[in-house]
Formats: sequence, C-alpha cells, structure tokens
Amino acid sequence: MKGVGADMFAYHKILENRDGIVIELYLDLQWTEFALEFDKNPKENIKRLEDAVWQYIVDRLPEVKAKTVRIMLGSILIASLTVNHAYAAGINPAAEKAWANYSPPSVYSVQSGDSLFKIAEKAGVSIERLKSVNGFLGDTVYAGQQFIIPGRNNEVYVVQPGDTLYLISHRLGTTVEQIKTSNGLKSDVISAGQWLRVSVQRKKAYTVRYGDTLYNIAGRYKVSFELLKAVNGLKSNAVNTGQVLLIPISGAKFIASRPDSLMVLVNKSYSLTSSYEPQDMVVPDVDFTSGEYSPKKLMRQEAAIALEHLFLQAKQHGIDLYALSGYRSYQRQEEIFSNNIKKYGSPESANRFSAKPGESEHQTGLAMDITAPSVYYSISQSFGDTAEGRWLKQNAPDFGFIIRYPEGKEEVTGYQYEPWHVRYVGIETAKAISMQRITLEEYLGKY
Repeated sequence: MKGVGADMFAYHKILENRDGIVIELYLDLQWTEFALEFDKNPKENIKRLEDAVWQYIVDRLPEVKAKTVRIMLGSILIASLTVNHAYAAGINPAAEKAWANYSPPSVYSVQSGDSLFKIAEKAGVSIERLKSVNGFLGDTVYAGQQFIIPGRNNEVYVVQPGDTLYLISHRLGTTVEQIKTSNGLKSDVISAGQWLRVSVQRKKAYTVRYGDTLYNIAGRYKVSFELLKAVNGLKSNAVNTGQVLLIPISGAKFIASRPDSLMVLVNKSYSLTSSYEPQDMVVPDVDFTSGEYSPKKLMRQEAAIALEHLFLQAKQHGIDLYALSGYRSYQRQEEIFSNNIKKYGSPESANRFSAKPGESEHQTGLAMDITAPSVYYSISQSFGDTAEGRWLKQNAPDFGFIIRYPEGKEEVTGYQYEPWHVRYVGIETAKAISMQRITLEEYLGKY
C-alpha cells in the first residue's frame, strides 16, 4: 500500500444541513481496494484517512469551516470524521488576503442613449456578468435606472433592515459559513447598511414550460428546491407557463488531482495545471489531414493504439476517417482561446465554443477531433449526419471512445454538440456511457 496523501481524493462536494457544513471527499478509483478492506485494520486506516483529509482541507478548502467530513467511494460511505478546525479562531488568513485585493462596487445611473453593451464596456465587465449581478433578465435599459457595477474579485451585498445571514445566504445562493469566512465575521450579528463580500452564484434565465413543476426544474438543474424558491423570492410552489426563473449555476472550480488517470474529468469546473503534460504520448498510425509532424498529432499511447484499431475497423467497413487534432498544450489553448475572444467579442461568448486554457480535454492526450472528406476535412456539426459520423457514434465505444459532447447535453457538458470530438475512457466505461446515453460528467456523478 502506497502512502496516503491528499491526492487519494479525486474531488469533493460541499453540502449544508441543519447541523452545519459537511464536506464529502470522493476516493480516486485506484483506492478501491483500500476502501473495501478498510474494516480489516480500522485504527491504522482511520489514522491514514485523517492525515489525508486534513492535508486536503488545508491545501484546498482553507475557508470552509465544516463540522463533518464524509469519505465516499462512489455512493458508498466509507467513514465519517469530525473536523477539528484549529484555524477557526480569529480571522481566516485567506479572507484577509481576499480583502486586500478588494475593490468596492459602484452604482451607475443609466444615462440617455445608454445600452447594456455601453454600460458593460465602460465598466470593463461582460454583459452576462452585469445582468447576473443585478438579477436583470431583459435587454432594454431606461434613463435613471440604477445598476451595481461589480468591483474587482468580488460581489457585494448591502445589508437591508430585517436581514439575517441565513436569509442573505439563501437569497444569493451561498451559505452562512461562506459569508462569515469571506468577511472574517466571528458571529452572526450584522447591521443594516453593512457591506458584505459574497460569492454569488451565477444564474441563468429559464422560461417555465407547459407541464413543468418547481420540483422537476430544480432536479433538472441539480439545485435544491428551497434554494430555487429563495433565489426567485417565491412564496408558494406554483409556477406558470411562460414565467421566467433564475437558476443558480455553480461556479465552483477544482484542479484535477489525478491528471494521468484515464477517467480524469476536464471541463469548466475541473481543470489541469499549466505545467501538466502527459509523458507517454505517441503519434497514432492513422490517416491525418496534414502530412507534416505536429504536436497536435500526439495522443497517450493507450488511446493512440485504440484509435488505430478504430480507424482500421472503419476502413474495413468502407468508412474514411481522418484525424485532425489531438494533444494541445496549455499554452497553445491559451492562444486559441484568446483568438476566439477577438472573434466572438467576449470570454463568455468564446467559452460556448472553445475551452479556456487548462479546461480543454485535448491537454489530457486522450481526445481526438475526427473528420472526413464528406465535410471537406473540417469540423462541423453536420459531420454527425454523415455516414462517417453515424458510424463513429455507433462503433467508437467498442474501442473505448465516447462522443464527448453529445447532442442535447449542452447544459451538462457546458459545450455545444461536437460529433467530431472523441475521448478515450476505456472499452467498459465507453460502452456503459453509450448504453445509458449519458455524459462523462453524469457517469462520474460530477455535474
């Protein structure tokens, strides 16, 4: 058994119940044997877990004051530990640092001739963020209307008469403990007019459809029923067709703890470091759209061998496939994303089609963009309607690949439909994902 460290955990979740904050730490799959044999030497294994848990919390969750930590293997509870926060006394150093970088917000009164675009441009923020901060759903502004212009690295809430931390946290989609930690508060006492630094969840507008209920909308977007009501100020459970609701969208960010794992999840929430580069990359022996060598031809060895078998099977079936783009470094993705910002006008718009550096699956060396002569060797959604695209979707799982961004799953993956982008996860996993018609996020329970 290797020494236990914080990297034994693949990811975490932060929950809140009536007893306070609970952290769930999910064991990486390589620790399955350790988990299954946990009861054979409970005293020694508890000590190992405690060391790993405290290291994980100190390194990655210094501001979260949880009372309990649950150790999970998938949906199985392995152990439950009580947290001893020696750092709980006084102001959290991380909170002090956050305040050092703090700049207060301002209130802007709309002038004649203003538009959302002009206001956002003056403020140096995106239209999406301006609307989110102000809970604004429309696109038309009028003279005299007031907008909060967010300051640097923060969102601010001004305490109103009758407010409590509990009411504020539910209204803004955060927690009491997170507000207290961010502001260095030692008690729950607040006063009207006080400014609080808060981590406000991003929100998207959703128009209620016929047959919708508040409960199934909450389930669809993986938010609590109570939070959905609180964010929208609803007094009852009734919703009407055509009604517009604000849906809190999690903005949590995590660094992939096991980037070399074939099951590593890389998306808008789980990213790779700028220094990560797979060490076992080779050029697969398949047809490429270009003849000369390029780093984008590289894949990790296991994925490359699987791709060779996939392409060989395609040829035997009369299907002509061409590899277009595989490995992409953090620095190369940085260049691509910067160009897309210029092309689409803002980081938010560019991020619908292009990954930010560190958030691209291409950096794992497990992904490949595939094309065909029928789409003129380009990447296009129309590829999914071609004989080659349909064959790829049907047969890729037999070789360990999935269509990473399937149609109709944009809300889960965060990206538009990409029938050309395949990701290697291994044959057993690929078949399970394909059979259930789900995404990698849904298979891992990280969405």
